[in-house]
Amino acid sequence: MHWSAAMGVVLVGSVVSAPVFAAEEEELPAIRDLDIATIESLASAMYAQDQLAWKATDVVLAERGQDGMEDDGVRGWITVEGDTADTVRFIHPGDDGPEVLYDVIFAEGQEPALYAPATPVLTPEELAQYNARMLALENIETRCSETYNTVALKEPGSDNWLVWAMASTTEPNVAVTGGHYRFTISADGSEIEQADRLFRGCMELSQRDAPEGQNAFASTSHVVSLTPVETHLFANLYHPFFRYVGTMDGTAWKMEGGRLSTVQDDSPEADGAAARFMAGMGESCAYMLTDPTEDPQRYYVAGQGQGKVILETENEETYTSPNFEERMEMLSIVCSRMDIVPALNDYKILKAGYTLLISDGGEGHTERRGDLALVDGVVQFTLNDESEALTPELQARMDARLAHFQEMLRQP
Repeated sequence: MHWSAAMGVVLVGSVVSAPVFAAEEEELPAIRDLDIATIESLASAMYAQDQLAWKATDVVLAERGQDGMEDDGVRGWITVEGDTADTVRFIHPGDDGPEVLYDVIFAEGQEPALYAPATPVLTPEELAQYNARMLALENIETRCSETYNTVALKEPGSDNWLVWAMASTTEPNVAVTGGHYRFTISADGSEIEQADRLFRGCMELSQRDAPEGQNAFASTSHVVSLTPVETHLFANLYHPFFRYVGTMDGTAWKMEGGRLSTVQDDSPEADGAAARFMAGMGESCAYMLTDPTEDPQRYYVAGQGQGKVILETENEETYTSPNFEERMEMLSIVCSRMDIVPALNDYKILKAGYTLLISDGGEGHTERRGDLALVDGVVQFTLNDESEALTPELQARMDARLAHFQEMLRQP
C-alpha cells in the first residue's frame, strides 16, 4: 500500500501501523463547522451530482471523443435539476461570454442522450453557477493533483453557492482524501465569501496493496475540525474500503452508506480495531528508568515520544518493554494521549509489572494527568492534584474500564 501521512489500513482482527501524522507548523484558518445531518445531506447531493457529471461526460465522449471535445472548446459544465429530467450542460467560450455547447439530458425512464441546446444562452442562475465553479478552480492555493473536479450546490438556507474543488485521480481503487476545498460563493457567482481548506496535507488511500484474502478498511486522521467533513463521506460513497476517520479529540468515526457514527475501542471486530489504531497513532510515550546501583536513586527518561503502547499491546498477549542498558530498570511508561481513560489493553502494562502515567492532550479536553497502577492486587487510577475531577460520563467510562482490567488480570 502507498502510505501517506496519518493513513493506515485496519484489518479485522489486526492493525497495520503507519507513520504518525506530522502537522505543518503553519496554523490554518478555522473552517466552517457543519452539523452531522448537513454533512451527510451535502455528501449525498455531491455524490449524486458527480455521478450525473461523469455519466454525461461518457455520453459526450462516445459521440465526440476526447479530441472532439477539445476542438469544441469545452470549458466545464453545470448541472440543472428538473421535475422530470436533470441536465448536464457543457460550456464553451462564446463571443459574448460562456455559452452552452451541448446538453446531456437524463429523462425519467430513458437513457441519457446528447442534444443541441435550444439556445446557447445561459440563464442568470446557470451563469452564476458556472462562474462560481470557475472562481473556485481559480482560487486553489495548494494543489494536490493535476486535475480538480467541482461540485456546486445551493447553500442550505441561503442563495449562496457551495462549491467544492476536489483533487481527483484516474487510478482505480484510490480514494483521494486530501487536497479538497469548500468555497462559499455569492449568489451571482462573483465573490468568495469564505474559503475552507478541508485538509492539512495531500493524501491518497489505496486498496490495491491490501493483504490478499483479508477484509481491509482504510482510515485517516483529520485535523482541521472535530468531525469528518463532507468530502470524506463523498469519498466513502465511491470507495467503501475508506471507512474510518479519527479526529483530534480522540473520536473515531465510521462512515457507511453515506452516514456517520462513532465507534469505541471496545467495539467488535474492525470497528474496535480502527478506534484503537487511530488512538495509537495519536499517542506519544516515553519510559521512566532507574539505575538500582545508584545511591541516592535517580530517574531517567528514555525514548521520548517514541513509544506506542496502544499499538504495541494490540496483537501481543503480554507487554515486553524495549531493550535498555543492562543495568537500567524500567519503572513506568508516560504517555500523552487524546483520552484520559486508559486504553483497552493497558492491563497488559500492569500485568508486566509497570505503572502507566497518562496525560490527556485531546483537542478541547480539560488537561488531566493520572496514574494507572496495580496496588495490592487492585487496579487503581489516580488523578494528580492539579487535575479536575472526572465528569460523570468520564467517571462511568473509567469505572467500566478498570473493572475490565480487574477481570482480565484474574485470568491466567
